[in-house]
Amino acid sequence: MFVIGGQHGDEPSGWMAANEIAQWQPDTGKLVVIPEADQTAIRDRTYTGDNGNLNRSWTIGSDPTRLLAREIWDVVEEHDPDVFFDLHSSFGIYGSDWGPDGVGQAVHPTPHDYAPRLASAAATYINRNFIPDNYRNEYNFQRGPFSAGDIPTFTGKVAVDLEKPGFTVESTRYEVPLDRRVTWTRRVVTDVLRHRDVI
Repeated sequence: MFVIGGQHGDEPSGWMAANEIAQWQPDTGKLVVIPEADQTAIRDRTYTGDNGNLNRSWTIGSDPTRLLAREIWDVVEEHDPDVFFDLHSSFGIYGSDWGPDGVGQAVHPTPHDYAPRLASAAATYINRNFIPDNYRNEYNFQRGPFSAGDIPTFTGKVAVDLEKPGFTVESTRYEVPLDRRVTWTRRVVTDVLRHRDVI
């Protein structure tokens, strides 16, 4: 399992959840976590750091465009993971008719193997168990559109170049406390792995 967080420094729930996941001790297999991928963006709490937008560096079908992305991809190739998670947060809410537009509160899978089914299952699990009653409906998670390489994102590169299951997890930053977003993000990863009998 490979987890990356912190591609965008102003999305702390992603890199904070990744730091928590990095402490896990799996019973079997291998866990590889890069929790704070773009450290200059995290330091400055900005969307982009010295590397520009790291999550647009993942050129499909060839080497990533930026040195940092190439170094991260070298780690991917070294470990050859079976499943991937990219942890983010959006200001908006995917498909919202009441809040700001965005990709938050969604699990965006690659179209491979079990990924679409488990993205839907994880969204349902979070909604039933971790969305407070006063947040229901407006903040429910759903399965987002496929990450299939139409944009040069990390998960898109996983989808096209590796043809493996991957998930971009996006909580929303819109009027949600940080600790709650971290919990939602971490729990999505946990539920996907639970259904996959990894943990």
